[in-house]
Amino acid sequence: MQSPLAKDADGRTALHHAAIADDTELMRRLLEASADLNAKDDGDWTPLHVAASAGRAQVVEVLLLRGIDVDASTSAGGSALTYAASKGHTAIAASLLQAKADVKHADRAGSTPIHLAAARGHCDVLAMLLASPGASIAIELRDKSGCTALHVAAVEMQVKATIFLCSSYTLLHTSSEQPCVRKQRRWARRPSMQNPP
Repeated sequence: MQSPLAKDADGRTALHHAAIADDTELMRRLLEASADLNAKDDGDWTPLHVAASAGRAQVVEVLLLRGIDVDASTSAGGSALTYAASKGHTAIAASLLQAKADVKHADRAGSTPIHLAAARGHCDVLAMLLASPGASIAIELRDKSGCTALHVAAVEMQVKATIFLCSSYTLLHTSSEQPCVRKQRRWARRPSMQNPP
């Protein structure tokens, strides 16, 4: 019998594949057979990253109940909440926030879940992120281009998200000493998996 810890050519375990397939029963069996809950593939994606990105809400619940590292980072610096926010997976973002996922977690580009939700115009996700602990700090964080979430929403022409952000707090307390230098539409290409499900 092959070990549940065995990896394929991309570094993924059977647990990664069960997460992609949305097969919670197989996941439970693998975990009972001592599968590594926090196993990382070649891009440092755990089963939770895969499930959050692919919109597998039930899989996310199973993994969270088992105690998976909710804030683990991929090689690109993204957390499960990063990918859920980017894809607009509202229910998954809610589950991750309930499990104390860090709303201030920034990827290697300095983008937080709030930046990513704003870039894609996911206002339902934005509303949850802004109501979570740490949001008052996260809302003012700048990415490596010097942009806040409000800048990103405006640059990406996400009108509803821009209006929502403006009405949700008192204009970010941003400083004119730190200009945003983001180029329009750069966000359309991020974040992405090396080998998406």
